[in-house]
Amino acid sequence: MRTQSRRDATRVTAELARRPAFAFAFAFALALALAPAPARAQAPDSVARPDTLQLPDLVVTATRVPLRREALPTPVTVLTGEELRADGVRTVADALRRVPGAALAQAGAPGAQTSLFLRGGESDYVKVLIDGVPVNDPGGAFDFADLSTDQIERIEVVRGPASVLYGSDAVAGVVQLFTRRGAGEPRVTVSATGGRGAQRHGGGGYGVADASASVTGGAGEVRYAAGAARSWSEGLYPLNSARDLTTATGRVSWTPAAGAELAVSTRLSDSRSGFPTDGTGALVDRNARIDRRLWTTSLEAGLRLHERVDARLRFGLATRRQDARDPMDGPTDTLDVYSSDLSWDVARRSADARVNVELPRSVLTAGVVLERADAESRYASESQWGPTSAAADYDRANTGYYLQLLAEPLSGAHLTAGARLDDNQAFGAFATYRLGLSVRVLPHTRLRAALGRAFREPTFDENYGSGFGDRGNPALEPERSRSRELGVEQELRPGVVVGATWFDQRFRDLVQFTFAPPEPDGPNYFNVGEARARGVELEADITAGRVGATASYTWLDTEVLDPGLASDASFAEGQALLRRPAHSGTLSARYGLEAGILAASLHVAGERDDLDFSAGFPAPRVTLPAHATVDLSAEHALPFGAGPRTELLLRVENVLDASYEAVRGFPAPGRVARIGVRVAL
Repeated sequence: MRTQSRRDATRVTAELARRPAFAFAFAFALALALAPAPARAQAPDSVARPDTLQLPDLVVTATRVPLRREALPTPVTVLTGEELRADGVRTVADALRRVPGAALAQAGAPGAQTSLFLRGGESDYVKVLIDGVPVNDPGGAFDFADLSTDQIERIEVVRGPASVLYGSDAVAGVVQLFTRRGAGEPRVTVSATGGRGAQRHGGGGYGVADASASVTGGAGEVRYAAGAARSWSEGLYPLNSARDLTTATGRVSWTPAAGAELAVSTRLSDSRSGFPTDGTGALVDRNARIDRRLWTTSLEAGLRLHERVDARLRFGLATRRQDARDPMDGPTDTLDVYSSDLSWDVARRSADARVNVELPRSVLTAGVVLERADAESRYASESQWGPTSAAADYDRANTGYYLQLLAEPLSGAHLTAGARLDDNQAFGAFATYRLGLSVRVLPHTRLRAALGRAFREPTFDENYGSGFGDRGNPALEPERSRSRELGVEQELRPGVVVGATWFDQRFRDLVQFTFAPPEPDGPNYFNVGEARARGVELEADITAGRVGATASYTWLDTEVLDPGLASDASFAEGQALLRRPAHSGTLSARYGLEAGILAASLHVAGERDDLDFSAGFPAPRVTLPAHATVDLSAEHALPFGAGPRTELLLRVENVLDASYEAVRGFPAPGRVARIGVRVAL
């Protein structure tokens, strides 16, 4: 009987992988079945005051002013830390799989390169912020491998161009993490889990363990929160794949008077990972490793200068260091390059000052941003031809000036208009804009429309590279996009909201590399490529008694319009962009018990194109099969009387042990089961 049940479940998930839209249809039917009677009409809401604290029904990232979601012209997904922890979601990458239009590509084991493709854009087209501090490398690259959900209060994901507020890299959207805020009586929470997963390439198993501790509270004008966590894994592969990740977070805020606040927050992620694979995914190395550290610090001050004027000032610092070391394997390892050490250090400093002025039925925001990025690269190697070393130092400054108007000219109609001018040390001036409208046309129906322009600045290597066969081009222009979208949101019944969004994006002046520059000793990088991405996002949010569920489905159509200088299958005219599935969907459900929570989630990704580097050079294009994964989790309060609240935790990822690849040659983790305990003192 168990074998037959497993076969039935496997057939269901396989069918979902072939037909991702079925997941959304199932959620829609569930909504109608569970939802109660029709909703009452709601009164229109005006723009929130700029100094309003972050309440659950307010969104900050989309406009930098706390605003109700229904007033936003673009869709925003809010993932609360409380819900993610209740569902057993441990990484930000796994949390982002719930966002419509988001495709994650992880190169195999936890700790490996993890990229986000939002709405079909490139992986460097999403601005990533931690408490307002940008953490992307200059030029947009960001690896989500080491971001955990520990001490995260909420994650806001804005879909659509946002360069008008955030400058470079916010082409397809913005992901902002808000760390936990403290309040009330001191509270200490500790947790620990352990478990086991199935190895790839070996057939054995590997151990996993997690532990965390936190304290939150407040007294008078001061609030505080601090915590630390550690995650450890023996490794997905039978050799050299152990991983150790430490996360530490702290925040202190002081409110000396009404309308005044000073807050300091900091977050550290530090990881050590073994990497046994080469670029094809083959197991070839027993001692190669990558050490990474990301540290962010934010100092923010707010002051109400007048009953209608609010001023905000934020200083931010983000530093990232990555060391990739591959020592000599042994006395016989003497051919080709047998030892190497590559380090990359980046520091991003920023100061952001803005003023919000309340006008009749509107808020006007004016701001200026000063940014400076520095990077150092060091490389040394030993080979059969002798030692080699190289070093590079880069720096670049940018100043941005922006204006934004949020208005409610008519009851139920919300207008957003913004413009920005960036003055960059490398490419000079670049202007962006965004226009949006959200209108309630019926008591339970809202229409949205938006259009905008965004850009990505060249990387340091693209601008200034001077290595062998890799000469940068100081005359590069930024990559740019123009986007438009239309959306509708419908409240079917109380607690049941569905929505649909159509979007269309064009990416121009894409920076491309060529081995054969037009001029001898000329640059290898040029603005020549062009592509597009369009699609439809469907969403449903359901709350009915003890049941809560969210569902989404995305249809995505991408195409290379101008291959420029590309001469291989990675960017061929008429072909789809790599690693973006045409169909994807998610379904997450939660059921509240008397003493706990049961949760389940389904993630479906359709076929996607990739390159097979194991087949030689140039790598041919291949199609990765569709796949579906199911995760289950539960927490149950143990009956220990009036003592500390103690909860039993259970989490099973990839319950059906689906075998798939998000990146060609790198198998994704199979089933992983964890059990543990959480104690709140």
